[in-house]
Amino acid sequence: MAAQSIGIRSVILYGTAAECISAFIRREKESGRGLTASHWRRNNESEYLQFSRPEFAPFRLTAFVSGEHLSRSDLIAKVKDRLAA
Repeated sequence: MAAQSIGIRSVILYGTAAECISAFIRREKESGRGLTASHWRRNNESEYLQFSRPEFAPFRLTAFVSGEHLSRSDLIAKVKDRLAA
């Protein structure tokens, strides 16, 4: 990959579709905006399916534990660990 050859590293924060949709709905309720799972599917499903392909596995970083989104500090630590590897 051209980006890697010049030192750019990519990380895809990833979870199951159910985790991603659940987190989206939770944020929507908290914000009061109230968008639905249908909105997530219309706007994210095709990208989610692409990032689920095997060739993206080396770039994926699980952003959930037991269905709960990791805290920002835990995500940052995981990204730093990945980039240090």
